[in-house]
Amino acid sequence: MELAYYDSHMHLHPFRPEWWAENLIRCMDNNNVRAGAISGAGLFNPDDTNQLQAIAKKYPGRFLPMLSHIDLNDPGDLERAVALLETGEWAGVGELFLEAHASTHLAFVRNGETVKLPYPMPRDGARNAVLGGLIRYCNAHAMPVLIHSEDAAALEALLALYPESTILWAHCDYVTPLADVQRIFERYPWLTVDFGPMIRCGYWDTQNGSSRWLETDRPFWRKLCRDFSDRLLLGSDIILEKYLEPGRYRHVYDSYNDFFAPLDKGQAERIVAGNFQRVFRTYLRAHPPG
Repeated sequence: MELAYYDSHMHLHPFRPEWWAENLIRCMDNNNVRAGAISGAGLFNPDDTNQLQAIAKKYPGRFLPMLSHIDLNDPGDLERAVALLETGEWAGVGELFLEAHASTHLAFVRNGETVKLPYPMPRDGARNAVLGGLIRYCNAHAMPVLIHSEDAAALEALLALYPESTILWAHCDYVTPLADVQRIFERYPWLTVDFGPMIRCGYWDTQNGSSRWLETDRPFWRKLCRDFSDRLLLGSDIILEKYLEPGRYRHVYDSYNDFFAPLDKGQAERIVAGNFQRVFRTYLRAHPPG
């Protein structure tokens, strides 16, 4: 099955943005990835707002910039973020971190040194005023808010506060138990979701003999794709240098091709392209691909 891919979940390297974008475009071109929504990484670099806009202009139609450098624990940051969104130059908001394992840090290399930062989560969780203001703005303008939540209860608390919203749940296949994933899909029929790391990491590990978890969970995810093909987007969550090695990036898309092969072509095309075009329609109408 030959597919044209649209990636709902990419990241810009905080310390090597131009190098990263150039190499990411090369990998995309070699694997039929037409476009991707791209954000910064946590709160590492306050200049990533400008950097994201710069690469969106340099590669028109290829990168859809997501406003992500937002401090949810600073009430004054909501006004600044909304003013940026009002320019019409952003495809959405996120990735914003609602909940993550307490011991988890983001880590990047800068000048040979590893820089670590805790996941920037709101202290007041789902009731955070900055997050709420952003969700309401994006709901009114048909723009997605990409939310990272590894805990089902935290995500459901947010969904209960903002029903029928444009929240896009990031990497539902990362660590959330399968039973929770199934329940969330059934309980919140308006929710859109991206997935990919389970396939991405599992395929690489299996090829190198270190893991068989992809084989264990593959039937669950294929059934989910068949049952909810109108609500799933493919997101690679490419974030570290190792994933831009041509061989490893190639494995990412080998894994996707293998995974989607048994699905109905229409279902697969919705997940890898059609749903992306619908979720990001506001930006795409204003910035049609060249």
